[in-house]
Amino acid sequence: VSGKGVDATARALQLQAALGGLLGAVAPDAILPAANDYLLAEEWQDGFATAIHLELHLRTGSGAVRRAGHPPAVLQTGVGGPPEVLAGPGGPLLGVIPGAGFPRIDIDLPPGATVVLHTDGLVEMPGGGIEAGTAWLCAQIEASRDFAGLADQLVRTAPTGEADDRAAVVEIVHAAHARLGPGRPACGWSPDQRAGPRSCLLPPGQIG
Repeated sequence: VSGKGVDATARALQLQAALGGLLGAVAPDAILPAANDYLLAEEWQDGFATAIHLELHLRTGSGAVRRAGHPPAVLQTGVGGPPEVLAGPGGPLLGVIPGAGFPRIDIDLPPGATVVLHTDGLVEMPGGGIEAGTAWLCAQIEASRDFAGLADQLVRTAPTGEADDRAAVVEIVHAAHARLGPGRPACGWSPDQRAGPRSCLLPPGQIG
């Protein structure tokens, strides 16, 4: 959410609860529009937020990503291969434009594929901007040979500095042939010393 300090934290927790209530209660296409309506109705002075929503069918690996002013997810389809930034069309910030749309980007994860969701603090490099930070992120993912600790590694080595709001990284692995069982994902979660429930809905600073 926008802002810093106690007020921003309170708003983030309130928005997290609202988003959590939407999961499973409305269709995936309706989650971000409903969150947008919620923020507009709250009329907070600093009432905008970014979010990314991942819809994933665990048995098949098919799904979709939707963004609201949020950095794109990064897809790695195999160890050592070049990652793909899912930078297709996204929607505006939540809480700014009534009736805003949030386009879906369809994905199809083969076994062993990894999707990395992250907050903007991970890639906002001083002097280099988000483009340089995203290039760094892709290089780290491509060089990784073991995705088990990737989320922690990214937060630990991020070049944005300790004072930056690195917030969270979520790593989803479509492990169709792993011991987790057919079609179930393995999730890596690194909250940069923040606690919260795990999910695939990622507003900044919190997991909803």
